Amino acid sequence: MAAFSEATYRNWSTAELMEWMVSLDASYDEKYREVLSNTLDIAGSDIDELDREDLQKYGIIRLEDRKHIYAALQNLIVVKKRRDSIITPTDHHNNNNDVEEEAHNDVASGSLSDDEEQDESTVLADIQWQQLRSDGFCILDDPLKDEVAVYAVCGYLRRNFTAKCMVEPLTRLITTYYHTRYNTDLYVELTCPDQIADSFLVPQQNLRLSGWLQSRLESLCQRIEVTQVPTATMRNVLRYLGHHQGVKPAPLPCPLRSIHMEQIVSDPWDARYVDAMDKKTVFETILAANYLDCQPLLHLGAAKIATLIKQLDQQEINRIIEEEERYRAAQADANQDVNDAPESD
Repeated sequence: MAAFSEATYRNWSTAELMEWMVSLDASYDEKYREVLSNTLDIAGSDIDELDREDLQKYGIIRLEDRKHIYAALQNLIVVKKRRDSIITPTDHHNNNNDVEEEAHNDVASGSLSDDEEQDESTVLADIQWQQLRSDGFCILDDPLKDEVAVYAVCGYLRRNFTAKCMVEPLTRLITTYYHTRYNTDLYVELTCPDQIADSFLVPQQNLRLSGWLQSRLESLCQRIEVTQVPTATMRNVLRYLGHHQGVKPAPLPCPLRSIHMEQIVSDPWDARYVDAMDKKTVFETILAANYLDCQPLLHLGAAKIATLIKQLDQQEINRIIEEEERYRAAQADANQDVNDAPESD
C-alpha cells in the first residue's frame, strides 16, 4: 500500500491517488498504471463525487475491477465520515446512513439477501451481523460464556427449584433461548470435530454449491456436523461459499492459459482468495472441497496447484517425483516387514 494516509485522502494529489488505486490489487500496476498516468485528471478532493462509471473513461475497462476500485473509494468516504462524526456502529436494523450501508455491502466479500436483512426473528450481536456480511458466516458462541445471563439463570433456578434437578442442562437451555436465536428457515448451524462449544451460523442459500451440505440441509437438519473438516479449513470454505452465495461461478478454462490466477478466473475475488493461501492451506481446502462435494472450490484449488507446478523447472519436478517414489518404496518395505513378522504363540 502507498505510504500516504488514507485518513487524509482529500489532500491526495493526482499522482498519489493513482498510486493508491494501482496498489489495490497485484495486477493493477501492470494493467492500469500507464493508462491512468495518461488519463487520470482528478485528485483526492474529487473522490466524493466520483461515480463508478467514471472509472471507465480513465481506462479501467474490466467491470469487476471498476467495482473493486469503486468499493475501495466508497470505503474511504465511509471511514472518514465515521471518524469525523465520532460515532459507534449502531444496530443493523436502525442504520439510516444510506451511503455507509451501500459502501459496506460493496466492500464486503459476502452480503445478506433481502430476506435475511429484513428478518426480525434472528437475534445476533452487532459483531455477528458484521461477520455475516463480510465473511458469509458468523460464530455462535457457547451461551454459557455469557456470565451475566448464566448468573441470572442460576440464581433463578436456585430460588425456584428446591429439589435436586438437572441444573446445568436447564441453565444451558434457558440461557441459549435468551442469548442468540436465529430463523431456522434462513440459517443453519455447522460444527466441526475440533470445535469446542462454538459453532458456525451460515445462511442456507450459501450451501447450494456444496452437494454434501445441501443434502444434509434437505434432510431438515438444523445443526450439521462436518466430521472430516477441521475448523480452520471450514472457515476458508465458508468464506468462499459466502462470497458466491449459492451462485455457481463460470467454469475455469482447460487447459489453463496462464500462471496468474487473476487471468484464469472470471471473478477477481477468487484469485485474491486462493493466492492468499500457502500451499498447505490450498491442499487442505482441496480435500475439504472434495469431501463436501463443492466442485467450483475443488477446481479453483486444483487450478492454483497447477499454476504452481507450471512455474517449476524440470529438475525440481524430477526431485519431487523421486522423493515421492522413495517414500512409497519405504512404505512398501515397512508393510512387507509387518507381514513377514512371525506370529507370536
